[in-house]
Amino acid sequence: MWSLQRDFSLEVRWLGDEALVFHCGSGETHRLNQGSGALLQILIEQSKPLDEEQLHFYMKQKDSCAFNMDIVPVLEELQRLQIIETV
Repeated sequence: MWSLQRDFSLEVRWLGDEALVFHCGSGETHRLNQGSGALLQILIEQSKPLDEEQLHFYMKQKDSCAFNMDIVPVLEELQRLQIIETV
C-alpha cells in the first residue's frame, strides 16, 4: 500500500502538463510529468493508502493517456524523494 509521506507536507501546482511539487521537509521542488503528477494527485485526493491495483483503477478514470504506464518505477522514485511511503 502506498500513501503520502506523513512527516512532511507538499505544495502542488500544475503548470501545463507538469506538476511542480514543493517538498516542505527538504525544501526541494520537483517537476513531475503528467502521468507521475496524476498518480500523486490521486494519492492526495484519496487521502488514504492505496495498492497498485487501486491506483491503476483511479489512473484509468483520471487520465486515459497515462493509465497504461508502469506505475511501480514512478512509485519507487516518489518514495526515494520522500514524497510517498509504503504502509
